[in-house]
Amino acid sequence: MEIICSNDYFVDEKWKSIRLNLTKWKDFGYIFRQEKSLENRCYSMDEILFVNRMLNYHSEMLLFDSGIRESVMKQNFEQASCMGV
Repeated sequence: MEIICSNDYFVDEKWKSIRLNLTKWKDFGYIFRQEKSLENRCYSMDEILFVNRMLNYHSEMLLFDSGIRESVMKQNFEQASCMGV
């Protein structure tokens, strides 16, 4: 979880090459599966809280972004209506 949620996952060159290699093999028609099942794994409360916090932060950023887009659109409509008068 720490790797996926860290900024290094998207910036670091070593992770980039791993992601590109997976894409290359998928393009050749290979599929990937997880050999070790995690269905019965019990997560600690700290792990569950961490994941939920990350999801909450992500949803807050998406809501903020949509609010900005909505404000810009309203402002553009208001400016257009003032110019037409």
